Amino acid sequence: MPQRSRNESAITRAIGPRHGRVDETYVRVGGRWKYLFRAVDKHGKLIDFVLSDRRNTRAAYRFLSKVVKAMNDYPPDSTHCIA
Repeated sequence: MPQRSRNESAITRAIGPRHGRVDETYVRVGGRWKYLFRAVDKHGKLIDFVLSDRRNTRAAYRFLSKVVKAMNDYPPDSTHCIA
């Protein structure tokens, strides 16, 4: 089983493995290289993203806080609803 970075593991725990996953990559935007952090739900729909000049703890926390706020507004999983 591949090892995950500590940031990725923390973010995955925050959004829950059943709800989605996170990615980070290096992309060129307007001629400058940026780090793209993104979270997608289990259906592939974008939850939130952050573009950052640096890949550091501050960028990871900024991304994580945005994802957690977005997840508060995210509809609950229908399998967890009790009728």
